[in-house]
Amino acid sequence: MTGTIPTELAQLSALEYLLLSENLFSQTIPTELGRLRNLIWLYLHLNSEITGTIPTELGMLTAMEQLFLRQNALGGAIPSQFGKLTSMQRLNMRNNQLTSSIPAELTQMANVTWLILSGNLLTGHIPADIGELSVLEELWLQDNQLTGALPASLSGLGSNDTLIVFNISGNPLLTGEIPEELCAVSGLNFDCTESICGCDCAC
Repeated sequence: MTGTIPTELAQLSALEYLLLSENLFSQTIPTELGRLRNLIWLYLHLNSEITGTIPTELGMLTAMEQLFLRQNALGGAIPSQFGKLTSMQRLNMRNNQLTSSIPAELTQMANVTWLILSGNLLTGHIPADIGELSVLEELWLQDNQLTGALPASLSGLGSNDTLIVFNISGNPLLTGEIPEELCAVSGLNFDCTESICGCDCAC
């Protein structure tokens, strides 16, 4: 399918699943989609001509459990309003052109199991409270421009032994060491940078 995503979709007030991935949609994501308060899954990935910024209105979709925006041409900042999406389980925005820092508000998504932000232009520090995401299974932050020390709270990601993937490679300006608590997580796949492989993890 080609063309733009119809704004009239916002009239489907009972809609729970909107799956438009792997098409040739272009231009921007309609802000009107923020009216779909019953939406649980929104898949817009692999539409390489979708441009513009991520609408802050998507932060009003508090029933959302899965939001896939990967491999588009989205730019600008990740909306801080996403911190309100406390039902979110899988958030995938990799391989876009997103800039600015990772909003600290994302650490309020207490039920998120996938947080995939790799392959963008994100800068600044990893949020200090990211370790509060205690059910996180996959954390993909590689190939950005993140800087500064690794937050001490990362040790919290190993508390429930749920973490499977921890990837922060391709961020050469990150400093510090991987917390020992993460090294003790069984079955964890590490991928980091040489500058922060200070423990016995298999980076």
